[in-house]
Amino acid sequence: VYKAVVVYDSPFWRNDGHSGELFALDGPVPSAFDVSPPGGRGHMCVLVPGRNARDLDNMTEEARRAAILAELARHFGELARHPVSFHEKSWHQDRFVLGGYMAWPRPGSLEGVRTAGADPVGRVHWAGTETSPRYSGYFEGAVLSGERVAEEVLTVL
Repeated sequence: VYKAVVVYDSPFWRNDGHSGELFALDGPVPSAFDVSPPGGRGHMCVLVPGRNARDLDNMTEEARRAAILAELARHFGELARHPVSFHEKSWHQDRFVLGGYMAWPRPGSLEGVRTAGADPVGRVHWAGTETSPRYSGYFEGAVLSGERVAEEVLTVL
């Protein structure tokens, strides 16, 4: 997975009635999302999986940026070509990840982890994104799991 976060002065797409979500079956950018903080600058998160992510590796940094911005402009207008900043990460190039930032296990396989992994064992309480019933595999899941464990520990103290 290739990921880019493109930052703009404001979430300008909202002025045109766009949600900031993009799902495309053509072009190098199949998905983008408005991840702007409340009241802050506009942030667009671009996700490119599989072969298209590897194709981006064959481009220079400038060409990659131009290709991403061209796709955003195609869907959200010419203002998309003029970000304040551009941040990218090729997860498949990260030697500690070697692919996507989250695994896609078989349906139902996480249920065993959530059930078995969440029960305290003596004084040991288990937390981690995989033990969260919501947002498993993401930062939000880790936060929810941490909050759950903090409540468990406070209850036993």
